[in-house]
Amino acid sequence: MADLTYKYKTKSDGSRTLMICSNSNPDASTYPEYAPIDGTCENWSVVSNDVVQVLCAECTNRMAHNYKGEHRATININEEIN
Repeated sequence: MADLTYKYKTKSDGSRTLMICSNSNPDASTYPEYAPIDGTCENWSVVSNDVVQVLCAECTNRMAHNYKGEHRATININEEIN
């Protein structure tokens, strides 16, 4: 279960707020099984100010295609999936 008390890193680039993917800390993430094969994700996503955690596009793509465990290394968001 996700630890909703964990505070994920945020940063601002002027008018936008960005948050690091929740799989940057798999111990606190809701979906750690979809983290990159090395176990931590370093992707940032644009969020609104009231967001508590976010799953980046790459981790979401792994979840949508059910790439877990050893198959996590096979997904690349920039490749076309047939």
